[in-house]
Amino acid sequence: MILRGKCLLDTLDKRCDRYISAIVLGLNDALVEMTGALAGFTMALHDNRLIALAGLTTGVAATLSMAASEFLAKKADPAARHPYTAAIYTGATYLITVALLLLPFFMLDDPFTSLGCCLLTAASIITMFTWAVARLRQKPFLGNCLQMLSISFSVSAIAFGISWAARYFWDLKGM
Repeated sequence: MILRGKCLLDTLDKRCDRYISAIVLGLNDALVEMTGALAGFTMALHDNRLIALAGLTTGVAATLSMAASEFLAKKADPAARHPYTAAIYTGATYLITVALLLLPFFMLDDPFTSLGCCLLTAASIITMFTWAVARLRQKPFLGNCLQMLSISFSVSAIAFGISWAARYFWDLKGM
């Protein structure tokens, strides 16, 4: 029984390792793009229902775009195999990440509390995934984790700032 379990884990490790770049692409892009978009939507809209709708629309469109891009990239690479599978891994990872990031906007009332929970979720996902990849690839954890956290949160801060400036510039404070 233990031997079968080990064989199953070895098979999953090999399959996961084969498509880790597709998973990383979907996850990292979703985290960076969606935290930035949701931060911007939060500042611009101040309404969780509208933020959730805008985030869902953006997330689904971006999921399809990322999956299509991964498929085309793998199809164009003569050394790459299984472009459909890579596209599915990228798209599924992206969509799951979008759902997790949007969850606070569907569950809570205050948009800024929702954004805080969304960013905490993003930080948790980044930490857990970076740890898993570090273990799988036997790479350093802390530097990679801090790099991804800084990229995601910098994009979010920039999008939030741009939305704040646009809101102020167009005098939309009463919205």
